[in-house]
Amino acid sequence: MKLTLGLLIDAECFDTSEIENAEQLAESTGGHVYTWKTVGRRNWLERGYRIVDAIGLVVLPDVVPDKVKMLDDSEE
Repeated sequence: MKLTLGLLIDAECFDTSEIENAEQLAESTGGHVYTWKTVGRRNWLERGYRIVDAIGLVVLPDVVPDKVKMLDDSEE
């Protein structure tokens, strides 16, 4: 059986120009910087800093996997 689980985490988002702030927060909280990526209406987070197709940066706890699927944008 395949399940989709929701995960509620406090996360801080940064503009792509704020990499230093994101790295400082990640270091002080034991988290990691993720790049918020988007193509069309699809959205996801990838661990690490990559500027291509990026909307912004997100700092998440260490227990989060390297890639996080997010809700797609609505058609509206």
